[in-house]
Amino acid sequence: RLKDPANLRILLDMTQRADEWVLFHLIDALADIGGPLAIDKLTDLYSNQRLQKAILKAFGKMGDLSVIPFLFEKAEAEETPILEFMATLGRLYYSPLPKIFLENHRSEMGRLIRKSFPIQLSEKLAELWDSAKIPEKRGIAIVAGFVTDLTLLPNLFKEIQNPYIQRDVLWAIGEYGHHALKNILKKLSETPSEEEKVILIDLLSDTQSLEAVAPLLAYCRDENDIVKREAISVLSKIDDKRACLEILSVFEREDETFYDVALNSIKKLVRKREEFRQIAFEKAKFFVVSENPLKRKIGYFILGETREKESEQILLQGLKDDSPDVKQNVVHIVFQALGADGISKILPLFSDENVKVRRAVINALGRELLTNQTDALIVALQDKDAGVRAEAAFFLAQSTDPPVVRALLKLLETDEIPVKIAALRGLSEVGCGLIFDEVKKLSKGAPSLEVRRAALNAIAKSGRMEGKSILIESLNDPNWEIRSAAIEWMANSEDASFVAPLLKELERDPDIFVKQTVIEALTKLKAIQAVPRLLHYLTHKDLKDSVTKFFLSLEKEHIPLIEQEAQSVDFQTKLILIEILKHLENK
Repeated sequence: RLKDPANLRILLDMTQRADEWVLFHLIDALADIGGPLAIDKLTDLYSNQRLQKAILKAFGKMGDLSVIPFLFEKAEAEETPILEFMATLGRLYYSPLPKIFLENHRSEMGRLIRKSFPIQLSEKLAELWDSAKIPEKRGIAIVAGFVTDLTLLPNLFKEIQNPYIQRDVLWAIGEYGHHALKNILKKLSETPSEEEKVILIDLLSDTQSLEAVAPLLAYCRDENDIVKREAISVLSKIDDKRACLEILSVFEREDETFYDVALNSIKKLVRKREEFRQIAFEKAKFFVVSENPLKRKIGYFILGETREKESEQILLQGLKDDSPDVKQNVVHIVFQALGADGISKILPLFSDENVKVRRAVINALGRELLTNQTDALIVALQDKDAGVRAEAAFFLAQSTDPPVVRALLKLLETDEIPVKIAALRGLSEVGCGLIFDEVKKLSKGAPSLEVRRAALNAIAKSGRMEGKSILIESLNDPNWEIRSAAIEWMANSEDASFVAPLLKELERDPDIFVKQTVIEALTKLKAIQAVPRLLHYLTHKDLKDSVTKFFLSLEKEHIPLIEQEAQSVDFQTKLILIEILKHLENK
């Protein structure tokens, strides 16, 4: 009961005359209540050394950054336990705020640390590193990342494989930028660990230093395949011609092991500079005439990325490639590169003997065929390959022609599950139309959850009153996948009458994922009536981010309602609400 904010004055009065044993309990209660008065009282009590560790723990729990200058002042005067202070900084950094506020929170924390940090503390922290516990090392790493003092840097490399603080250590090293280059190269030359080399290569690329290019190129030829793969991958971050040439040289080797990672890297790199696009284009012209089909496929991929005028004619040659795998990919590349101008070139492949090519053609040209050559898609429904039938069914489901409707009815009754799902997804683009009853049966009785989900989606798009009832009934389904799907479609309906059943579902559903989906739905529906209930979820460890987005979606005129409903919330909720109300005030 003492932790009730209404009892703050009583607590403050009790601290004047309580013995130390009671003071520990009062400190814990003040941490729960929080606020400026509680912080002032805790800073007054800080002169008692026996209470300092408890007060530091309380500061970490409160999450209020205003204590940082005070604590550094005490550290400079050697009036605070340093390692416990570092552990408190770690707790403040990982404040239980919603993610949307964490970036600003950490930015402000960095500003306060840089402003208050006494430079002589660096040597002390470096000396204490080996004796520090994990929470304390986390705090030191966070300080190092914010102040980037070179004295603290070497110790960070000792922990780059420590799973408990790896994220903090790697972030801190990254903050040093090119100043960390020498230490990274030294560690790379010393370590025998493959895993450690991979981490260090990634850090090396993040320095964005010209001095990092030569070592990275050397690791692209390393004997260890995992190290080599990582080096080729990170070259995409390097804005240097040498990186571009090294990646392209991978395709000139007979070993195909690294073609996939090199392709991903060159795709990213050619988007950075015209010079890189031109270099890649010239190489790709040779790749597409290779005897190796994989190399030809890569050449066409690169040509699709470079978008040179000359690329178009070369790409069209790929539609006649001997390899179905190459041809299939070129269909998509040509359609993306040429758009409507490429349709007449792709269409002859509609009857290709290879099923992969036929699928690719329908996938690329389906809407065009639906408009001008519906009969061709109906013929494709008879294809022996389920994938081809599925592609055709998706587009045909968006037609209202009677012959098409009859074909779809038969398909929904007898065809394979992937084909049914594709047809239902097509229906979800336009609604169920004349086959509503058949879709309703599938939504309730199909053995496949995927079919039921797709059927519910089509019903949701139908716009019928009966469809609305079916969605509400689905909230009682034993499968969370169906409940969450129904909630998503309620959200997209923009129908405020769904708010009441959604609020009921929020309270009764045991599944966190479903609860999160409900909150997202209430956000989309702008359900102001959900404010009183959602206030209690602002500090929920799994739901706080979704709930915060709900409140941030409200308008300035809703501030009085929020303030009225929030009069008795706890301190952590108040901290979050302060940030939310600031945002709404500025809308």
